[in-house]
Amino acid sequence: MNLIIACRSFDNMAGGVERQSIALANEMVKRGHKVGFVTWDKEGAKAFYEMELAVEWFKVGENDPTVKASISSRLKRAQRVRQIVKDFNADCILGFQQGMYLSMRVYLAGTGIPVIAAERESPFRYDFIKDGKYKNAIYQSFRFAKAITVQCESYVAEYPPYLQRKMHVIPNPVFATNGNAKPSGETGKEKQLLCVARLGFAKNQEALILAFASIANECPEWSLLCAGEGDDRENLKRLISELNLQDRVKLPGAIKDVSNLYQSSQLFCLPSRWEGFPNVLGEALAHGLPAVGYQGCGGVRDLIQHGENGLLAEGNGDIESLAACLKELILDPDKREAMGEKARASINQYQPSIIYDQWEGFLSNIGKRA
Repeated sequence: MNLIIACRSFDNMAGGVERQSIALANEMVKRGHKVGFVTWDKEGAKAFYEMELAVEWFKVGENDPTVKASISSRLKRAQRVRQIVKDFNADCILGFQQGMYLSMRVYLAGTGIPVIAAERESPFRYDFIKDGKYKNAIYQSFRFAKAITVQCESYVAEYPPYLQRKMHVIPNPVFATNGNAKPSGETGKEKQLLCVARLGFAKNQEALILAFASIANECPEWSLLCAGEGDDRENLKRLISELNLQDRVKLPGAIKDVSNLYQSSQLFCLPSRWEGFPNVLGEALAHGLPAVGYQGCGGVRDLIQHGENGLLAEGNGDIESLAACLKELILDPDKREAMGEKARASINQYQPSIIYDQWEGFLSNIGKRA
């Protein structure tokens, strides 16, 4: 199989899309397939995550990928993409996220090469973003996809019936280093509540910090660490300062290898407004960390089984409910340990070998039908 994966940008990007697409490409070349990336990056761009040498990275580079392209730039991109795909002899194209799917579908019109739309976020995101008013138009664009992948079974029903027949559910693989070891420090005095996520509106760390602040006096041995980078850093720093929690809440930035963070923490929280497949939540559970999130967040509620491997706070953004869930587990080490054991078992279905078998079968079948 000759597969091209299209993503907007890799240059020092540490997000879930970048990590999962590179991991998929690495695995497919290990399995003997030919894989290439098409991104809008310029020459000299460096990927945050390690990429196998056998993976070919085509940096189209007509303009800054963070800036809306002009018509002339898009025409040049189209010419470059068509030549790349022709020379690569691609069997199919996998467009990660709606924007890249649509670009590939338009640029490759008339070639007969199947283009797959890989949805990487929850359909519930339209309730929160300004592009929500274009939801129906976006769904119409998926009519022209050869197939559509989503990450959770519960998402399928949220799409129009005319798209559901094209949909395939393929979750993300969950990687866990030292997944059999128990989180350290349970017998020590200091404890850590961990959040790993980009600092931004979607991840809603503000709610977590406010919830932690409301119970901080009741658990003086606990601290909060929010690993990640993003546009909300300065706002969160101000909030931490206003709450006088500089010694209790830390923002260390993006961390490439987060396994040590999972291992040194005792509880995990992902307070997101929406998710696709929350990779960090899956990894935390696989490391034996009980987790807390919002019932109103798709993806989070698909992984957290309330009362089994963690707790789900009411609604989506309710600070009081989130604080109550955190407090319940912070004050009950026996419950944390019991939920941690169940957390590992709950993630077995997302082992990388299982998920990549699904991807390989799906992509190979699409290529053969083309």
